[in-house]
Amino acid sequence: MNAKILDLSPHGCNNYDSIPIMTVGEDIGAKSIINVKANNNIEGFIVQDLKDSEGKIVRQIIFENKYDQIQSEMQIVFRDPKKHELQPHELANSEFGKKKGKEGVLNFDFLTSEYQAAMLSGLHMVPSLGYEKDQKLNILHLGTGAGILPTFLVS
Repeated sequence: MNAKILDLSPHGCNNYDSIPIMTVGEDIGAKSIINVKANNNIEGFIVQDLKDSEGKIVRQIIFENKYDQIQSEMQIVFRDPKKHELQPHELANSEFGKKKGKEGVLNFDFLTSEYQAAMLSGLHMVPSLGYEKDQKLNILHLGTGAGILPTFLVS
């Protein structure tokens, strides 16, 4: 494990070798490469869809030089365009689970990573925030990656 990650482990942590990081698990049912991007200015990355043994589909971005670590991940769900107003940035055509009369869309209302949910739960534990239900709360999020967490907060 990277030495920088080990620096973040709690003092006295004896099981640092089992600190979870976002990686591809063993329960992948099928994988489909959507796109591979590379140029001289930025690191190459891969966009892929995965379907697990339960039929859930996620879209992942992975940097080519760290293929076993996921940079970001979003769930793909299927919605009926007659019942939902679908925006172009939501559409996610996938080879998996094409359903009659429904479009694949990125689910901005769901976090696939437990650590992101844990980060947000901390906001409810700070009484000094003092915000009301309908009051707008300003949050600074550094290192947005693919912007999944800020997009979740906005939606």
